[in-house]
Amino acid sequence: RMSCIEESARRLRGQTDMLLKNLIINNFMPYYGENTIVFPTDRQSNVVLVFGENTKGKTSILNALRWVLYGEIEQRGKILTYSDFLNKKAKREGDETVFIELNFEAGEDSYMLRRTQGDEDVTAAILTMEKNGKPMDRAAAGREIERIAPSGTKRFFLFDGELLSEYQELMEPNSSTAKKIKR
Repeated sequence: RMSCIEESARRLRGQTDMLLKNLIINNFMPYYGENTIVFPTDRQSNVVLVFGENTKGKTSILNALRWVLYGEIEQRGKILTYSDFLNKKAKREGDETVFIELNFEAGEDSYMLRRTQGDEDVTAAILTMEKNGKPMDRAAAGREIERIAPSGTKRFFLFDGELLSEYQELMEPNSSTAKKIKR
């Protein structure tokens, strides 16, 4: 448990714990149609482990979280585009709308965050965010996401075991990545 001093310091810095409630994935990577993942909401026991065979969608769940939060997905050094993550079956059937919706709590507030894209020619997906049921404008939503889940930490708070080699490189003192982080 966090002490009162630690909790006060967190509040002063504007940080808060994020509790995922559910994730809705539609036509994203291997996920055809609408799929919902419900997360445990017990604040004392809410660790989620995703286990499964290779190429069955584990990393795609993490990518869905990254995309809904930050609007981009990087995989093996390449930024994925809409055509990379649109589900192929959905595209063949003419349903080209991809959306990810994340419902979560942070501190005393409830949030709904949704990112939607339905056209390859659109450069940016549509971001919709509600805080306690009230819509937020895009700039305010971006600031709120950055406050709750800073983009600089996305490599660490969404851990993908398949990327262990990248984490190992971060630990090697002479690697260029480790030197950048140290600077």
